[in-house]
Amino acid sequence: MRTIDRLILRELAGPILNSFLLFLALLFNSVYLPKMTDLMVKGAGFGLVARISMFGVPVLVTQCLPMAMLLGCLLAFGRLSGDSENIAMYASGVSFYRACRPVVVVGLLISVLAFAWNEVVVPASMREFYKASYAAAEATMLPTKRQPIHYAVKKPDSDEIEEVITIMGGYDPRARQLREVSILLMSTDPKRSGQPAALIYADRVVAHDEKGMNADFYDVYIRYFDPDRTGRRQTDAWYAEARSRDLGEGVRFDRDFRGVPEPQITDNRIRSFASLRAAIEEKRRMGKTDLGADEFNLWEKAALPVAAVIFGLVGAPLGVRPQRGSRAVGFGLAIGIIFAYWLVHNGMFQMGKGGTLPPLIAAFAANILGLIAAVTLVARTRQ
Repeated sequence: MRTIDRLILRELAGPILNSFLLFLALLFNSVYLPKMTDLMVKGAGFGLVARISMFGVPVLVTQCLPMAMLLGCLLAFGRLSGDSENIAMYASGVSFYRACRPVVVVGLLISVLAFAWNEVVVPASMREFYKASYAAAEATMLPTKRQPIHYAVKKPDSDEIEEVITIMGGYDPRARQLREVSILLMSTDPKRSGQPAALIYADRVVAHDEKGMNADFYDVYIRYFDPDRTGRRQTDAWYAEARSRDLGEGVRFDRDFRGVPEPQITDNRIRSFASLRAAIEEKRRMGKTDLGADEFNLWEKAALPVAAVIFGLVGAPLGVRPQRGSRAVGFGLAIGIIFAYWLVHNGMFQMGKGGTLPPLIAAFAANILGLIAAVTLVARTRQ
């Protein structure tokens, strides 16, 4: 039996490794190569573009490992079938179920590796990926190009919005200024929570500190809202030049000038499993109920690595069939199965996000269907 295990493991090693590199190259070329070319054409430096590509690769590794397991098993068992080694094993008393044991072991090892990689490497790399992406976007902005920026600033240690900032004229990296800035300042009065207090508009703004609390506003128009709706307390004001502290409490950009174009990162791949679960619990304590997408992303971190075992058990029985012996046919079959998996997975994301299904079930739905297919194929495979 150990000889059989060594034979199958040796057959699996090469195809799985080659399949992993193949899928990694395909995903990299389809996801990052067009973006790299576009950034370099727009004038971004090679070093910055290389950083984006380097920090974007780890997340692709997590996706490629299960796919490599599928194609690797398909090719490995196809070769065993083509050389009639599966018949020799059966004649020696080795059942197909026993032959699949190394597949399960390798699949489990890849699953553990994928989960650990997704926990340790991917979150840090995605944070650096977004930093490099924003730096590249800023470096390629042109002074004459209007790129609107919109984001909200929350009160410190709170989810309550303090102001909403819209920058219609975008960011001018050469003059280091913002253009056509509108700030909707929310009331600090607890009785008027969630209501606007003033609307501030400036033709251009120059910020001088990391949090944007010290900024110069030019050609400023201010409309103060009347809380009583009588018109008696509603006033307008215009200034040729003003500073943040002159315009009212809470007027700030809440980030450094270079960072103003950065939106708030909502991609849960920047978090580990434990970190994302803690964030969900914190949102739940704050009374938020629209947590379907976050919970799906949480369980997805476990579901995707587990797919390596399932893909291996699907690929092995398909590989031993004579009509599956061709490498080209095997690759096409693998692509079709992977496409079907992601189609179901993305559909389940929408259902889990909307509350049609519990996020836990939605995240593992594609795996459950794959497991049913794997059990059926293994059971029906003729020796």
